Amino acid sequence: MLRGFVGFFAVGLAIVADRGLGLGPDRGKMGTDLSPLLGRGRRSMRCYFLRDEKIEAVELLKTGPDDELIEQARKLFREKASLAYDSFEVWDLNRFVHRERGTSSPR
Repeated sequence: MLRGFVGFFAVGLAIVADRGLGLGPDRGKMGTDLSPLLGRGRRSMRCYFLRDEKIEAVELLKTGPDDELIEQARKLFREKASLAYDSFEVWDLNRFVHRERGTSSPR
């Protein structure tokens, strides 16, 4: 239950940070496009990088078929080798797409 809440909270934070809805230099910006929140228009899928089953970082993925996005997430996971994440998850807002365990650290 708590993990689901943490994931949901992280999705909300990623959307807020991505859309400028209160964090960063655009704080308080009026007229922000809320269509990704409402399910209309183009949405970005997200890749969550985890360490000890906790979300440590989020990256936006390009739009496309799930299999291409999973490959994009794998590439990002390898590029972040110095950060030694345990796993990554790909999400389309609240739709779970893929989870892969392993370590991003070089072997």
